[in-house]
Amino acid sequence: MMVRKLALLLGLGLFAAAPLHARCEARFETLTETAGVVTLDPFDPSPFERTLRVTIRNSGSDPCRLGLSATDRALGQRLLTETDVAYDLIWENLPIPNYDTPVPGRELSIRPNDTREFFISVQVRRPIKAQPRPTEAVFTLRLHDLDRGDAVVAEQDARLAANIVAVAQINIAGSSSSFDRNYGISAIDFGTLETGKRQTVYVQVRGNSSMRMTVESTNAGLLRHEAIAGAPGISYNVDILGQSFAPVTRRQFNGLLSTGLYGANIPMTLVIGQVGDVPAGRYSDVLTLSIEPE
Repeated sequence: MMVRKLALLLGLGLFAAAPLHARCEARFETLTETAGVVTLDPFDPSPFERTLRVTIRNSGSDPCRLGLSATDRALGQRLLTETDVAYDLIWENLPIPNYDTPVPGRELSIRPNDTREFFISVQVRRPIKAQPRPTEAVFTLRLHDLDRGDAVVAEQDARLAANIVAVAQINIAGSSSSFDRNYGISAIDFGTLETGKRQTVYVQVRGNSSMRMTVESTNAGLLRHEAIAGAPGISYNVDILGQSFAPVTRRQFNGLLSTGLYGANIPMTLVIGQVGDVPAGRYSDVLTLSIEPE
């Protein structure tokens, strides 16, 4: 009995003497965003991307083999807060799944009492239908010890601020230009001018909020002779959005509804006024359409 008791005590003593710190002791040290608030324009096809610089430290006396995971507030698709705008986290050219298990096939090796830096790309998808608002990406990064059954050894919350801006754009259907904030119509050809002659074009507008459109004539609502200064002008009317008016002064239309990316077509008809006895030649005006978010 005495021998067995002594052997048991000796075994316990050897176990207790094992160095408890001889293991991976990893933690997040810094998490730095390399740029400021992400500005999200729903009509800009350029990718929206920001980079997070992450520094981790191993305070233990053993090297670490670490895995990385990142979870959003809800598993599945990552979404910016209070929106349906999706984003992705990319590490070493691979997406980080929205699960609390390490990215397969990737690991971070770090020596004892050392630090290591790596980068995570936050890629926000185009917010086609999103309303203007401040928002953010919120997720939790986790380090997993791959030599201890993927045990979580460190966690760090991360936030990336974003702002979905209010945007309104305008274009003329069939023109060679693209959507913009302003559009000058200078090439609607009436041919031979006759009293009451009409031409209809389609104004394309799009915005992610309600919009305000203005119509303004360079010549205060007159077609002017291009070669003879001081020649009588020819008036014309603009019919648009249920109104018919001579564009003598700037006309404003409020409360155009949000359309999203694909926009809406608004017919606009130009009607030539009394031609009368005027010199022969080319007559022209520039009608500028502008649009902005309300």
